[in-house]
Amino acid sequence: MKKMVSLLVGMGFLCLGGAVVDAEDLSKNRNQNRAVQSTSQVTKPKTYQLVILSKTTTGQVLEKRTETLAANQKITRSAKAFANYTLKSPNTQSIMMSQNQTMIFVYQKKASPVVQKKTPVQVQNELATQVLTQISQYRKSRGLNTLRTQPALQRAATQRANELFTKFSHTRPNGRSGLSAPTDYGYKGITFVENLGYTYYGQSLEWYRVNGAQKIMQGWKNSPGHNKNLLNRQPTEGAVGISFKQVGPDRYDMTFSYLGGLQKNEYKK
Repeated sequence: MKKMVSLLVGMGFLCLGGAVVDAEDLSKNRNQNRAVQSTSQVTKPKTYQLVILSKTTTGQVLEKRTETLAANQKITRSAKAFANYTLKSPNTQSIMMSQNQTMIFVYQKKASPVVQKKTPVQVQNELATQVLTQISQYRKSRGLNTLRTQPALQRAATQRANELFTKFSHTRPNGRSGLSAPTDYGYKGITFVENLGYTYYGQSLEWYRVNGAQKIMQGWKNSPGHNKNLLNRQPTEGAVGISFKQVGPDRYDMTFSYLGGLQKNEYKK
């Protein structure tokens, strides 16, 4: 009997409990079982891609992002906010991830605000305030007093700027000194200094609004005589006049004046 078992094993068979099993088949079954076990270990849950697209009514893509999500779940997403755009589609959307999906949010570009152009008078007043402020700051940086505004002096400075288109001189068109203008408007103080200027830039009102004050101050500071007037210690009140002359479509030349004065009781010898 022992020889029989030995013989059968040697021939590639194993006898067990009356059954005969092929050793090669047994080896194959073991390998298949291992393969099945290995496959079951690496199997992952099924997923789908969700593309969230934000675009305009004209088709411009504002943003595109992708999420990987588990299959067969309901997903809810909210729209993002974009500057200068208004959402036209629902703010939130829900979708079932039964396949690859795309969620679209639609936006409309906001209308640009209408910018009202400023009139020459508005720019004149704005520039006059800017320049007088810069004169006061300049004086303060040199240890001098700042300047108060004074209505009569302001009207005179504006008149002098207007007169410069007729006659660019410290002598007025009526033949009198430029320092006489404040008294024409009821100024009771003493007018000490007058600075004048004229530009031939032919620029737009917006250009003057942005650059005018700097150009005026730069020109006066670079001129010894004008700079001396800016830093005269006597004035306690000041005014700047601006005037525009149109030389083309939205193109202007500019004249400007500065008057510095003080009340009689403030005079210092």
